[in-house]
Amino acid sequence: LGKLKLGIFVSLVIYASCFYFCINRKESMENKLQQTLTALVVSDTHDDVSGITTIKKDLREKGTAIDFVICPGDLTTMPNKDYKVKPDAKELKDYAKKVETLLKCLETIPKDAGKVYWIPGNHDPLPLFDASSSESKSMPGVNVHEKVVEIAPGLVISGMGGCVEAIEDSKVVWTPYPLPEKEIEPKFEKLGLKINEILKGKRSSLIVVTHSGPDLSSTVKVSGFDSNHLHAPGVRKHIVNSGSPSLSKLLCDTTIQENCVLMLHGHTHQAMGLSRIGSVPVLNPGSTIHSGTYALITFKKGSEKAKETHQKSDERGPWKISDINIRTFDA
Repeated sequence: LGKLKLGIFVSLVIYASCFYFCINRKESMENKLQQTLTALVVSDTHDDVSGITTIKKDLREKGTAIDFVICPGDLTTMPNKDYKVKPDAKELKDYAKKVETLLKCLETIPKDAGKVYWIPGNHDPLPLFDASSSESKSMPGVNVHEKVVEIAPGLVISGMGGCVEAIEDSKVVWTPYPLPEKEIEPKFEKLGLKINEILKGKRSSLIVVTHSGPDLSSTVKVSGFDSNHLHAPGVRKHIVNSGSPSLSKLLCDTTIQENCVLMLHGHTHQAMGLSRIGSVPVLNPGSTIHSGTYALITFKKGSEKAKETHQKSDERGPWKISDINIRTFDA
């Protein structure tokens, strides 16, 4: 009987030790996983549910797990009219439904379905530019237009939708929507104040997402004859600049320069690529439906060891960019 009791006692000790080891291993793995975040960036989808489905398949085949999705606008294909002309109620309703369908498709990609952050573009319904509208509130994901939202501890995202006028040889060639440059400038100033207030006294990393990009970046300049395709031969005599001067001004702000780890935008399909304004990397992932591209961004938490081994360390909050990858796919 004594040997039996001893055997039971030993078995319980072994079981408890194994249980403790498994729990600690699980917690250790979870903590390790929290050191990196992978973002999928898809822009200018224009109702391209088929393309999103192909991207999902591509990610699955490559074994890529996504923590959150960012979409810099133009989810649907509402005609881009003069910014002073408002679409009728039926048109708004029809295109709002298309946006909802696209966002629901994007929600199936990240581990947490709610981790889809988006802004409206110039081909998206006007009510989506109002966070308080019923159309905006009912949409899947998180509309970050004119907001600052936390994605993860120490990582925030802020956005501004719509596009400004594009200029070619001093002439407007693409009209703005819903506001021209002179009217969106005070909105960028207000957003800058909001960002400064939130980041004041905090050590946070910032992502800025807009639809049209900053005018100082090469990612807003169309040099090809065909603004929708990457490989069409030919160079324009005068480059189209679709960027916003007031957005460039925002990115030059000291707080933004010190805290922004990434600026994302869409709108200018043919200018897909990576640029930089000061310390801020600027990424245009292209269009899923036109250029057949998307981007993967890996964020990694900085460490004291990393600071010690680099002559010039990056102090912009706890999260750093460890990888930017633009992928092509066959839709």
